[in-house]
Amino acid sequence: MLKDKTIVITGASSGAGKAISLEFALQQPNLVLAARNNDALNEVAEECRTSDGRAVRRNPDGCTSSDH
Repeated sequence: MLKDKTIVITGASSGAGKAISLEFALQQPNLVLAARNNDALNEVAEECRTSDGRAVRRNPDGCTSSDH
């Protein structure tokens, strides 16, 4: 249903934003994750990738991107 769609999630490094990110990753959309805590955001991005997330883009101030 969400495969090949793009979803933007802010506050993705913890709490509800993290939970939402991990749930959406199971449906294989393109995720754009943003948060102030870059270290925690990198951990969530990696968890999304290992949970079948097809592509995760992290976009805090540094504008880094990574494809699975």
